[in-house]
Amino acid sequence: MRLIFTFLCLLFVGAAVAQSKRSFDFNVFKHDSKFKSCTKQMILPATLVTIGVYGYNHGSGANAFNSPAKYIFKETLEGEHIHIDDCLQYAPSIAYLSIGGKEKFGKRFLTCTAASVLAWGVIMPIKTKAGEIRPDLKSDNSFPSGHTATAFMGAELLRLSGHSKKITIPAYITAVTVGCMRIHNNRHWFNDVIAGAGFGILSARFAYMVVPKEKHRINFY
Repeated sequence: MRLIFTFLCLLFVGAAVAQSKRSFDFNVFKHDSKFKSCTKQMILPATLVTIGVYGYNHGSGANAFNSPAKYIFKETLEGEHIHIDDCLQYAPSIAYLSIGGKEKFGKRFLTCTAASVLAWGVIMPIKTKAGEIRPDLKSDNSFPSGHTATAFMGAELLRLSGHSKKITIPAYITAVTVGCMRIHNNRHWFNDVIAGAGFGILSARFAYMVVPKEKHRINFY
C-alpha cells in the first residue's frame, strides 16, 4: 500500500510539473502571440479546477469519483490524524521567500502577497457558496481545499522564480503530501484537493502577470 501511495504522489507531481521548456515575456497585451502563449500556461490549472468541479456533488462529496482516494488515503491508512499539514502548507511559500535567486526579496514578497490575495479572494467565496459538506461532517465549506491551494501556490512560485528541479520537485512533493494528508485526516474529498491544486497554481501564475516585472525573463519549463 505504501508503494501505491508513493506512485499516486509521483503521478500527481508529474502532472503538475510537466510543462514545456520555454521562455515567456508577460507583457501579454502588446502582441497576440504572447497572449496566446500566456493562455497556454493556464491549461494545466484550469484542467485541475475543472476536474475538481466535476467531482463536486452539490453539497456532498460522497460519490464514486471521490471514493477510491478516500479508500486509499483514509480507510486503508487509518490511524491518528496527522495535523502537521496545518503548518506544512506554508513550507513552499516560506522557501520561496527565503531562498535567494534571480529575484530580489521585495519582488518575491510582493508576488507571494499578490498570489495569496488572488487565491483566497477566489476560494473563500466559493467555499461559502458551494456548501460542500466535509467528510467528517463538521462543516459545509469543504470545496475547494485551501490548504492544498496554499501549498501548490508556494510550489509554483518557486518553479516560476527559476530555481532548479532539486528545489522545485521537493516543493511539489510537499504540496502533494499536504493534499494527501487532507484526505487522510478526513477533512477533504479528492475533488476538493484537485481543485485546490488548480487554484493554487493559477493564482501563482496570475501573480507573476500583475506584479511589476524585473528585466530578466521568466522560464516555464
